[in-house]
Amino acid sequence: MQISAETIRSWIDPQEVIDLAGRLVALPSENPPGREMAVARLLGKFLRLAGLKVEYQSIKPRRANLVARLDGNGHGPALLLCGHSDTMPISGEWSTEPHGGPVIDGKMFGRGSADMKGGLAAMAVACAALGRAKIPLKGSLAFAAVIDEENHGTGAQHLVESGIKADWAVIGEPTGNMPVVVSNGQINFEFILHGQAGHGSTPSSGRNAIIDGIRLVNAILKYAEQELPERSHPLVGSASINIGTFHGGIQTSIIPDTCEIGIDRRVAPGETTANAILEMESILAAMRVEYPGLAVDMTIPYCLPPVRIPEDAPVVRSLCRAVAAFTGQEPNVIGMRATTDAATLAGKGGIPTVVFGPGSIAQAHKPDEFIQVSEMVTAAYIYTHTAIQLLS
Repeated sequence: MQISAETIRSWIDPQEVIDLAGRLVALPSENPPGREMAVARLLGKFLRLAGLKVEYQSIKPRRANLVARLDGNGHGPALLLCGHSDTMPISGEWSTEPHGGPVIDGKMFGRGSADMKGGLAAMAVACAALGRAKIPLKGSLAFAAVIDEENHGTGAQHLVESGIKADWAVIGEPTGNMPVVVSNGQINFEFILHGQAGHGSTPSSGRNAIIDGIRLVNAILKYAEQELPERSHPLVGSASINIGTFHGGIQTSIIPDTCEIGIDRRVAPGETTANAILEMESILAAMRVEYPGLAVDMTIPYCLPPVRIPEDAPVVRSLCRAVAAFTGQEPNVIGMRATTDAATLAGKGGIPTVVFGPGSIAQAHKPDEFIQVSEMVTAAYIYTHTAIQLLS
């Protein structure tokens, strides 16, 4: 089925995209604590009025995934459009109201505008446009707004465990409306070092857990400097380590008996998370030999693999054709260093997944977050065009 770009533009009112995004930004869903239910309800009502079937997957109090479906005749493939309904907490000094959603000089400001309520609005309006147009699709279209992406990713995990099936998925994270075909994996390591408390005036009377923590950090940084630069991909750069948190001690006159360290390990395409974990365990084993009596526990609260999708995958080709149709430019595929729910959909769900959405990741997680309104509207056109290409 051939639907022209002009026809798709006639189906979508740009102001509807802007208004829906503004209403979403106005709903607080910072994570923690989350409270994404209000976002799910707003999107559910909007899509139900457009003729989609809507369900809610309750996961925690006031936290639920939304899943909306537009069924075809059952003889074609399935496409999933997916985004997260939570945002990062508000921090820093803002010049606008974080939940105001004002549009100034073509930019919508507010927490979550770029990451990623602008993308959610574009996806929802695209689904609504197809529902209203009553295009006879052979395949089925699903839209999911999932919780907790900014923390532990439990929403996407629940979506996969609920049995969601699709031939392809698109995650609407901010990519400047360019297809992301490769992204890093991520492992969060947490270490607790155990020492022995004592009086600060006699440091030798105990075991200083902070000193052991410093030794551990130094060993990890040495490993990162020597091993990781060569593990690189042309679209995302090299593997990396960030020392994210370091806590220890309660008072200067007490030898600290605990030290807690949090580390972010980005896993480059070509690496495996299993090998990265083994390397960290080897560092600990070597330290126990070098520093007798070292007591350290390691846990892994978050672990997602790198994601790749072939550049010639149908969903990537369709997105590229749609970008060309609505922007007049030939897009380049890109990579993303950040980790998204694509890792869960592709890894645990086995769904070939591309990341594509309006906005810039450079605006995410910071004061005065914003998204270009024109990118949101263009994304709605592109999602609609892509769905028609794949499903009709």
